[in-house]
Amino acid sequence: ADDATAATSPARPRCRVLLAEDNPVNRIVATEMLEVLGCAVTGTISEDETVGAIGALRQKAVAAKRAGAEVFLVPSTQSPEELAAAREVAGSEMTVITVANLEEVLAALEKLGGSGLTNAAIDL
Repeated sequence: ADDATAATSPARPRCRVLLAEDNPVNRIVATEMLEVLGCAVTGTISEDETVGAIGALRQKAVAAKRAGAEVFLVPSTQSPEELAAAREVAGSEMTVITVANLEEVLAALEKLGGSGLTNAAIDL
């Protein structure tokens, strides 16, 4: 690329993010938080902050890996066989971290470089 193209091209993110969230506000907030952390996340978090199981975990792990994700957060409620398949897909190129609830998600993100992430109510 020439200097003009390089100057106008956005910087490549540390990794791609795979995020599945039905609530549009949550999707925006999570996307903004994850852009600086280099994670791949999929699934849902219920009102009681439990991370819900996701379908087709192996296929989502393949998609996350192909997108260049370094980290893949998955629900701890997935079956041992599903987790083993996701870890097999990930190999040494992507870390699979299991999480049960929002507190564990935030703790994992903080270990990955997040700074003082909290679960606080936001008045809109």
